[in-house]
Amino acid sequence: MSPYIELLRIRHWIKNVAVLAALPFGWLAHGLSCTGVMAVAFLAFCLASSAIYALNDVVDRKEDLHH
Repeated sequence: MSPYIELLRIRHWIKNVAVLAALPFGWLAHGLSCTGVMAVAFLAFCLASSAIYALNDVVDRKEDLHH
């Protein structure tokens, strides 16, 4: 696997499924039109978490060498 793909830690994105818990309530209030917004929110959470993982790897690189 590419080091850049590993850096994103895609396997951790499953935790972001919690964002989709609001989807049924959105459907009740606004119909199916909110589905696209929820998909964008899920993707935004995934990309934000990947950015935090990458930033943490850069900041902690010296400490991580000792593990």
